This record gives sequence, C-alpha cells and structure tokens, in this order.
Amino acid sequence: MYRDERVTASEAVWRRCTLYVTEGECVRCSACMHACLLQQGQYGVCGVRMNRGGELYGLLDYVSHARADPIERKPLFHYRPGSLVYSIGGVGCNFACDFCQNYMVSIEFASVELTRVAPMQIIRQARTQRADGIAFTFNEPAISAESVHDISRLAHKKGFFTAMATNGYLSKEAVDYLSPHMDACIVGVKTFDEEFYARSCNASLARLKEALSHVMGAGWHVEFSYLVRNDDRGYGDFLSFISQFDGPQILHLGKFFPSYKSTDDETPSEMLVSYHRKARDAGIEYVYISDLYGSRYESTVCPSCGAMLIEREGSVGDDTVISPFCASYDIISYRVTDDGHCPDCGHPIRVEGPPTRRD
Repeated sequence: MYRDERVTASEAVWRRCTLYVTEGECVRCSACMHACLLQQGQYGVCGVRMNRGGELYGLLDYVSHARADPIERKPLFHYRPGSLVYSIGGVGCNFACDFCQNYMVSIEFASVELTRVAPMQIIRQARTQRADGIAFTFNEPAISAESVHDISRLAHKKGFFTAMATNGYLSKEAVDYLSPHMDACIVGVKTFDEEFYARSCNASLARLKEALSHVMGAGWHVEFSYLVRNDDRGYGDFLSFISQFDGPQILHLGKFFPSYKSTDDETPSEMLVSYHRKARDAGIEYVYISDLYGSRYESTVCPSCGAMLIEREGSVGDDTVISPFCASYDIISYRVTDDGHCPDCGHPIRVEGPPTRRD
C-alpha cells in the first residue's frame, strides 16, 4: 500500500513499463498506435511514458480523479444496466484534441495533484462506494496499460467487472495484454475524417481503423460514441465501417460543445436527430442521443417493433470539472426478458448481464 499523499507528475515515482521493446539505445513503446521511438530522456506523445536509461518508464499507479458513477454515464447502455462503477483516471493522453473537455488532466496536467494507489486500495475504495465494477476513464487508459492490467486482474479476482472509456487508439499488443481482464469498453470516435484527426487530434484515421479492428476482435462488449460536429464529413464512412463487424452495433451520438481551445459552435439538436435517422437507416439497431434529455432518444426501444424496453431519464452530471458534458442516467423501467428478448415481439435484444436494481 502507498501513503495517501498528493504529488505532481514531476514529483511522482515512475515505474518500468511492460509494453515496449528496445532498439539499440532507444525504446519503442507499444501501448498505442503511435509506437513512439524514444531516445534517452525523451517522452512519448502521451507525456507519461519515457526512455530512462534504455528502459521505458511510465507514470503508473497514480490517480487524478475518482468517483462512483452509473455505468450509463460512460456511456455504456447495454452492459450491466443500472450498475455502479468506481471511475478512476490519471493524466496524459495520446491524442491532443483542441476541443478536449478534460484537457486539464489529459494535456495540461503538469500541476495536477495525483495520489499513488495500489490495486488493492482501488478495490477497497470501490467496495466502500458499493460499486459493481471498475471503470478506467477521464483520460486515455491505454497510456497506463500496465496499471489498468494490474487493477483489472485483481478486480476480476475480487468479483468486480471492468470497463474503460477509450479513444480506440490501442495497439494490438495492448489489446492482447488487457483482453483477459477487460469486460467492456466505450470507444469515443471524434470523427471519421483523416484531415481532422491529423489536424485536431495528432492522430491517424488509418491507424485508428486498424486499432478498432483489434478492439472488436478482443471479445469485449463494445459500444461506440460519435462526436457530431457542424463540419463533420466522415459519418457515412463511420457507419459503413462499424457495420462490417458481427452482431448489432450500439452507437451514442454526442453533441459537440466548445471547450479548451475550440470556439466552434455547439451542435444543433436537429443535426443530432438527423444523424440518428441516418444510423437507423444504415442498419444500426441501437442508436442514442446523449444530450436530448427527456426524449425517446435516451431509451432502448425494440429494433423490430419499436416497443419501449429500457426507459432512461438523463440529466446533466453534477461534476463541473471532469467530464462536465457527460450526462447521468437513471433507469425508469426495464422490460427485456430474462433470456434477452423483447416481450412484445420476441426480437433478440443485445444486453449483457442482468440489470442491477438499487434501492
């Protein structure tokens, strides 16, 4: 166990990573699709992995924020509905989005205070919060893959499920490393336009597609979120891409809000509704709109007969600092049968795990 003290990244104790290979005096990180080749003393794109004496060290085992959330806030609507997750995150990111809502921990984190925690401390805190699972979120989990691995492995042994919110830019090595200990993930897609990814995220759409193929083959429960912007140009390609994978896909449409360095206009509700219709027309069975509270778009309806199956009521989250645009949801009613079908027409409904009832 570690002492409960707050430090900044420069004061933290870094430890040796697992996901890397040596190339002469350099090290190549294999946590994400950037595959950074680092000389002595050089940091990776993420800012939290570096070459120290010919070995890769990372800012591992540190938490910047932690709280208990409904799993629907990730958002994950079709995995263990109604369950509570203990959400934890660190600092750093392998993207550099100029519109990031959590930029204070993802990009400009030098002064952020961190707490060093052992996996068992996380488990104890989750139990105190009466959580059913552990969720890795707030910043990109892939860049702390070793910590995610260690916590997730112990979480499974102690009876918790695991989930993560990721931008999807994981390497095959990271997916294989995490695969036995991860149950579910929400992949946040910013757009499906190569120029935009390069300009605004410091990433490559081609590499993202490759990474998503690895994620979809990992055996995890996967849901997608798509950020709808006024200047979006890649939505049709995105729908075609996710439609190639087996099983009904689950899609959450998110409204763009200006944040960090971006002053672009907020997405109009009419555009979100239009994107919802396009996804359904493309054969995506489960499509949601995250920011139209009190509407049918936040609930699960049968893709076949349209019956209301899981009625949700959304509201603005109570945290105005971390993930301020992420809604929180309560389940009002649940009608999916125990064997996973619509009670009205018998259509199979993709929901993993029984609903969690809370007093």
